[in-house]
This record gives sequence, structure tokens and C-alpha cells, in this order.
Amino acid sequence: MKNNASEVKDGESLVRYLSELRENLNTNPEEWESLTLDDYLEAMTAFVQDGGLRSEGNPYTAIARAVTGGKIYE
Repeated sequence: MKNNASEVKDGESLVRYLSELRENLNTNPEEWESLTLDDYLEAMTAFVQDGGLRSEGNPYTAIARAVTGGKIYE
């Protein structure tokens, strides 16, 4: 899976995805725009408000895309 939100299809794969994101934060913080919880939640909010979910059909994939938005969005 390795940080590919589109591969998240169910609760089990969402848990695996979130664990991989956390590992990525700990090993590659330079890849993250938002290092504090406050910045992360602000970026996730902006990502969703700006249409980052693109009417995602699968709710687990939508959640994965939203948490990824918090990582990369400014």
C-alpha cells in the first residue's frame, strides 16, 4: 500500500494505511508540510473544503484521502 490512498477499501486497509502514514512521518518528516497537529488539521480542513475528496464513493478511501491531504496540503 505504502501511502496510496486509492488502495484503501475497508476498515482493515484504512488501519494499515494510517500506520504507514505515521511511520512515514517518523522516518521522513521532510515530506510533510504539516508537522504540528494544529497545522495538520488546518491543512486537512483546507484540503476537504477545496474539493480534495472529489465525491469519493468509498468512505474508507475518502478518509484516507482526507488524512493524506493533511500531510501534503498547505
